[in-house]
Amino acid sequence: LGLARYSTYMALPLALITAGVFVIVVVAGFRKGLLSAGKLIVVFLAFLLCLVITAAGVTLVWLLVTLIHRNYNQLPLGMPCHAHLYVISFVGLTVCVVSTMFLLLRRKLGPLNLAIGVSLWWLILVAGTVAFLPGASYLFSWPLVFALAGLGYYLSATPDDSFSWKLFAVLIIASIPGIILVAPAIYQLSVALPMAVMAVPMILAALTLGLFVPHLEVIGRFNKWIVPAAGFLVFILFLIMGSFTSGFNERRPGVNSLFYGLDVDNRTALWGSADAAPDSWTAQFLNNNVEQRLAVEFVPLASNKFLHSPAPVVELAAPELALVSDQTEENTRTMRLRVTSPRRAETISIYIDRSAEVSGLSVDGKKIDVSAMPVPGTPWAFRYFALPEEGVELAIAIKPGMPVKIKAVDQSYGLPQLPGTSFTARPASLIPAPYPFTDSTLVSKTFIF
Repeated sequence: LGLARYSTYMALPLALITAGVFVIVVVAGFRKGLLSAGKLIVVFLAFLLCLVITAAGVTLVWLLVTLIHRNYNQLPLGMPCHAHLYVISFVGLTVCVVSTMFLLLRRKLGPLNLAIGVSLWWLILVAGTVAFLPGASYLFSWPLVFALAGLGYYLSATPDDSFSWKLFAVLIIASIPGIILVAPAIYQLSVALPMAVMAVPMILAALTLGLFVPHLEVIGRFNKWIVPAAGFLVFILFLIMGSFTSGFNERRPGVNSLFYGLDVDNRTALWGSADAAPDSWTAQFLNNNVEQRLAVEFVPLASNKFLHSPAPVVELAAPELALVSDQTEENTRTMRLRVTSPRRAETISIYIDRSAEVSGLSVDGKKIDVSAMPVPGTPWAFRYFALPEEGVELAIAIKPGMPVKIKAVDQSYGLPQLPGTSFTARPASLIPAPYPFTDSTLVSKTFIF
C-alpha cells in the first residue's frame, strides 16, 4: 500500500518485538489469574476447528450454489459477473461462525484465554513468514503487535459488565493496522482465486476476526448476539442477491468456446468445445454424436477433455515441415526444418514424439535449454505466435537410428465458412471464452523424418 517501506532485514527484529509484547501480555494475564495453560490449549485447538468449519462451510455453500446455478460451471474459474456478492456473503458466514464460537466458549474459557489462544496462531504465522517469506511478514506482525497493545489496555481496564466507549475506542484504534493491511489481502485473494477455493481468503478473514475477541467482549456487554446475527443476515442477504443476478444477459454475458479442427492425416474434421455441455448457440454445431474425450489430434499434451462432434471436411492447406538438411555426426542426428503455414495461420504448434531422445533444439538460431525438461521422457513441444510468411527454421538434435514423428498444428482465428451451410451468430448474452482455441480453426498434419 506504500504506507511504510523498510528492508526485509527488519522483519526479524519486528517479529522479536511482537513476540516480546506477546510475552508481556501473557505474563500480565497469568499474574491477574485470567489465563490458564489448559484453557489456552483448548482455545488453540478450538480455533483450528473453527477455521476448518469456516472453510468447509464456505466450500459447501458454493457447491450448493453451483448445483442450483449450473451455468456458473461454464465460466472461467467458475467466477460469475457479480462474484463480489458471494464473497461478501462468505465474509458474513465467516463472521457468524467465528463470533458464535467465541460466544459459546466465552463463559467457560474467558475472553482473555480466547484472545491469547488465537494470538498464538498469529505468532506462528509471524514466525513462519519471517523464516520462509520475510517480505510478507508485515501482514501478520503489525496487526498482531497492535492487537496485543489493545489487549494490554483491555487487561488494565476495570472488568465489569457495562459498555465502555473509551475501551471500545482504544480497541478500534488498535485494530486499524489489521484492517488496513489484511482487508486488501483478503480482497486480492478473492479476485485471484477461483470461487471453488474461496475458503482460502475466508480462513484469512477468520484469523483476522480472531484479533477482535476484546471487541466482541465489549460489544457483548450491550448485546452479545448482535455480531453473529449481523453476520448471518449479511450471509443470507448477499447470497440471495447473488442468486438473483445468476442469469446471463447482455449486461452479464455468459461464455462458451468452439473450435474447428481438421485432421489432414485421417481426412476428418470436428467441432470441439471446452464447455461442459452444449449451450443454446454451440448446440447448432455440437448436434451429432457428441462425445467428450481428449483432443490428441490437435492438442496432444492437453489433459482436459473436449466436447467433440463430427464436422464437414473443408479444404484447407496443412502446415508444412520441409527438411532443409539432415546430418549425423558423433552419434547425434541434426535436422533443420523449415516450418511454414501455407494458409497464413497466425500461430503454429510443433509436437515432437516422446520416443525421440532430444539432445538439442533451436528456433531461428535461438537455442533452447533441453536440460530444463523437468521430467525425463516428456515430449517436447513449442508454440510460435505471429508466424511470418516465410516461416521459421527449427533445428532438432536427436539420437540416430530411429525415425522421428513430428505433429504440426497451425491455428487461425475465426471459424471456417462451410459451403451451403449457415449458422446463427452468437447472441449478445454470450461471449467467447478466454481459452487459447476459442473461435479458431486448427489444421494438423503429422510428419515422419
